[in-house]
Amino acid sequence: MSKLGTTKNLKKKELNKEWCDFLWSLLVKAIAGFKSEISGDTEDLQSHHLAGKPNFLLRYIVLDNGICITKGQHHFGFHHAGRVELYRSYAKKLRGEDIYEKLELLKNRNDKISLATIEEFLIKQLVPFNEKIIYYYQAKEYKSVKVIKMYERLFKKLAED
Repeated sequence: MSKLGTTKNLKKKELNKEWCDFLWSLLVKAIAGFKSEISGDTEDLQSHHLAGKPNFLLRYIVLDNGICITKGQHHFGFHHAGRVELYRSYAKKLRGEDIYEKLELLKNRNDKISLATIEEFLIKQLVPFNEKIIYYYQAKEYKSVKVIKMYERLFKKLAED
């Protein structure tokens, strides 16, 4: 079996995707000022991909594909069949009426971008928000060891830049 097909390398790739997902989600929240872009609420924030995540370009690089919202807005708005159009209209007001058309054009792109390059891009984007991220992290009082370790890894990377 090729080196790329080994279980160890697949697990490493998934861990790297999980790390980049964490960075992307945090960046979307930071850009929004750690508040819902729809309501201004600051509790139970989540980051949502407006046009899905069919490729690394839309998943991580095109930041207009992300919106910071509350958990309720995520599940009972963007992912609720009866309310999805209302929430899409909110996104259009925030990102422009043609945001979904612009994102749709990028769905079939097959740009070869490594997770290492994506990580580097996301870290650089997070640098200006360092102090706000520290404040957000401290205010959240996370209990999950996994999340705490991700933040510690991020703070170490931000200190290097």
